[in-house]
Amino acid sequence: MGKPYDAVIADDRLVEREHLTVAGRDVSISDASEATNMCFVSVDIDPGTLQIRVPFIPPELGPLKDDLTNMDQACGEAEKILDIITPVLPDRLD
Repeated sequence: MGKPYDAVIADDRLVEREHLTVAGRDVSISDASEATNMCFVSVDIDPGTLQIRVPFIPPELGPLKDDLTNMDQACGEAEKILDIITPVLPDRLD
């Protein structure tokens, strides 16, 4: 099992961009660029946290034509994934 939701979002390497309630669950969309080039979406599902991580490749690292190149794009894709999985989220992770 993963860490509890409160512990995950308290990680000082994450900067919350948006807090939502989705299907009755707390959701945090966070910028993780302090530690990595990723957007994290953390979903509170007892007894832990479901995380969606979407990376991007900064322009200076030579991304390919269709690669995500910034945090806004990565978080936009993460939100699309969240929208797709929301209807089938389990009640619990165990």
